[in-house]
Amino acid sequence: MEAPESSPPPDDDPIARWNARHSDPDRDPDPRPNPWVRQIAGALSPGRAIDLGAGRGRHALWLAGRGWQVRAIDFSPVAIELGRAVATESGLADRMEWVEADVTTLELEPRSAELVLLAFLHLEPGPWRSVLAEAADAVTDGGGLLVVGHDVSIVGTGAPGPREPKVLYSAAALAGDLQRCGMRIELAEIRRRPSRDLGDGVGVPTTDTVVFARRV
Repeated sequence: MEAPESSPPPDDDPIARWNARHSDPDRDPDPRPNPWVRQIAGALSPGRAIDLGAGRGRHALWLAGRGWQVRAIDFSPVAIELGRAVATESGLADRMEWVEADVTTLELEPRSAELVLLAFLHLEPGPWRSVLAEAADAVTDGGGLLVVGHDVSIVGTGAPGPREPKVLYSAAALAGDLQRCGMRIELAEIRRRPSRDLGDGVGVPTTDTVVFARRV
């Protein structure tokens, strides 16, 4: 998601920008789910899941493959169609609902999912707080909300990810926000992992914020 396009659309058109990224034949995003998503969500019993900002659906498809009924939501129609095609090819179409929508304005049904996932969804602080509150409200009693994304500590390291600190995650701040949403924090950590190869066989380690909370 960090690779620039050869002919980028205007900065004020984020949907066109992401459509171009998803359409770029030279951009081959890693189809594997993030290791922390695999570890934490993999320990949960399958139920209903919502993946907000799902992109092409690498996490949503993985959840569906483990028996979850998944709503994959993204504002890029190109990403939605690519994900839907993979779901059909993989025999997962009956376990998935693909929704083209802007997560910053979307209203979710309260208490409608046993798991809500926010993976690498980096927004300005105002929209982010609204999305986080909406996501928390969608979690069923006893269900969980998992947030994974680039930690603010990557600034200046050369690791892939956004460059503006205000859109990066902080485990402590995120845990506080979720507590204010009525969630009980079960895990709030900073975890390091290898990044993808950035070229010439060179990889840069990166750091993720990982927070898992339950509604009690």
